Amino acid sequence: MKDSFESFKDINAQKWVINIRGFYKKEAMAYLKYFLSDRLISYELESENGWFYDTRIMLKDINSDFVFFWIEDHINLAHNESYDEVLLEMQEHCVEHLIYSWWHDGYKAKFNLIHKEESKNLNIFNLDENNCDIIEKKLGRYFYTVSAVSITSINFFQKIISCNHPIVHRWSQNTPFDFEKRSTDKEFLPFKHAIPKNELFASIDDNHGTIGYSLMDRGLYEERLKREEMVETEKKTSDMQMTFPFVSLIIPNYNNEKYIKKCLDSVISQTYINIEVILVDDCSTDDSLRIIHEYTNIHHNIKVLQNKKNMGVSYSRDLGIKNATAKWITTLDSDDYYINVLKIEKEMELIIKHNQNNAIAYSGIVHVDNDGNELSKIMTVQNIREGYLMEEMITRNFAIPRDFIFSKELYSIVGGYDYSIPLYEDWDLKVRLSKEAKFIYSGIDGIAYRRHEAGLSSVNHVEHQKWVKFIFDKYSNELKNKYELEKILKKNFDFNTSLCVITKNNIVSDLVKKIKEANINSFSIFGIGELTDLLLIELSLRGINKKVNFIIDSRAKSTVLYCHSRKVVAPDTALKEGEHNFVLASWNNLDEVERSLEANVKILKLENLFIIKSNKY
Repeated sequence: MKDSFESFKDINAQKWVINIRGFYKKEAMAYLKYFLSDRLISYELESENGWFYDTRIMLKDINSDFVFFWIEDHINLAHNESYDEVLLEMQEHCVEHLIYSWWHDGYKAKFNLIHKEESKNLNIFNLDENNCDIIEKKLGRYFYTVSAVSITSINFFQKIISCNHPIVHRWSQNTPFDFEKRSTDKEFLPFKHAIPKNELFASIDDNHGTIGYSLMDRGLYEERLKREEMVETEKKTSDMQMTFPFVSLIIPNYNNEKYIKKCLDSVISQTYINIEVILVDDCSTDDSLRIIHEYTNIHHNIKVLQNKKNMGVSYSRDLGIKNATAKWITTLDSDDYYINVLKIEKEMELIIKHNQNNAIAYSGIVHVDNDGNELSKIMTVQNIREGYLMEEMITRNFAIPRDFIFSKELYSIVGGYDYSIPLYEDWDLKVRLSKEAKFIYSGIDGIAYRRHEAGLSSVNHVEHQKWVKFIFDKYSNELKNKYELEKILKKNFDFNTSLCVITKNNIVSDLVKKIKEANINSFSIFGIGELTDLLLIELSLRGINKKVNFIIDSRAKSTVLYCHSRKVVAPDTALKEGEHNFVLASWNNLDEVERSLEANVKILKLENLFIIKSNKY
């Protein structure tokens, strides 16, 4: 319906008198009302007497000269001005009915058998019994004279709707298709009939007996389900509502007018439909709240809560969770978005499969810049973890999940967000969740996470260290190997916080400069993290065409893995393959890495080891 209406909505229509029925009538009504405003006269008629009776009730609101009989599975193919011309020509030639397509059922060929008038846009015929007999004799059968999706004069429309015997029982009385008349329905003859010289509109997926007629068969309406597939989809939708638990999605927002539309569009595109969306606005001063209300006016499952004063993201998430009606909770920041329509569905499949309140399902994260360009994938085979992850979580020793699905009961058990923590409050919650919950990976990338200067990187490094240590000490005292874990945390923490975006860019620029100046044609990159991602992007942007042979990871195993289409191998494997040139895009223990490469060179009795590293750390 949305696609159909979008194609017709700018036609110069005086009013839209629409009867809306079916499972999604509330959503459809809200959508149409938003765009049509006072031009919409809406009904929700579904009487036992059927479509004809209901449409007679609607006639009192129709006072125009012509009626466009719209059904929501057709698409407009013409310029809006074409309809103004067509209506003027219909009026000038007293045309009572315009069939909806010259293509359908070979109309152009059959009507060439009888006399026609012509105007700029129309072929016009007088359909009386004699002319109908001529065409029937040639065809050897009846043909349709009146179409449901059509432009019809108000008088002829009323004649059909108000006839004494409207139902001929060709179709169910709850459908509009008995509006269509055949050449054998003599009581509606004669009338002036027109066929457009150029196609005005056509069916999305119904061929109406003419193979190749529908837009889908013509390849003009791609990536949509055909009618037979729709039945299976509707069954799946029904089953999902019955068997898939309700989910509450919490979205905190503060001054994200630039990104909120992208966020919400990704939410409403999710295949998992049994969901409510709770937006918590933290006293935004920009236009984001107006944009949010555009969505709430159309989508009944989206609602807004507003803080009375600016309270911060933890308070906003907590408020949304406390107001959630679902057992299962997930979150999404208003400047981020879903990159896979299956994100929630895949995670809920895991929740249902494991059938445990302490299960947490998560998907992969992709870093994007302010414009949505992909920077890096945070989760790789090497840094994905599943199970009970308390030690990994408290040391930040893997790609920490975000925006995962967890139970409201589990959130309550661990105590929710701690408002007293100004930094890393989400990590604080995740540490507590990891003590109680089992993490399960969905196998797909699900979240686009924006990296921009307004985030944590703008906060003083000392503050980062202070609150990371505070959270670690808060939970690590009960751990036997606290000292070893603290060393791991320090190693993992230093790079991500001490190196702000500017520093990282300086390192990459320095490496690019040295690569460009080096007398080498190819090299391998040591490191599989963010610096490698940024380095490869920068090399491409600057047009430096030196070949990158391998990505080096000291943890690489025999399993074949790839990063940016390059094979990921261990250092000794690269050396055995003849690699002599290495760029160190790693932040950790560079001297140790260099010594390790040199040691391998001696063991393998190789020469000419060449290493590029940055001094901008």
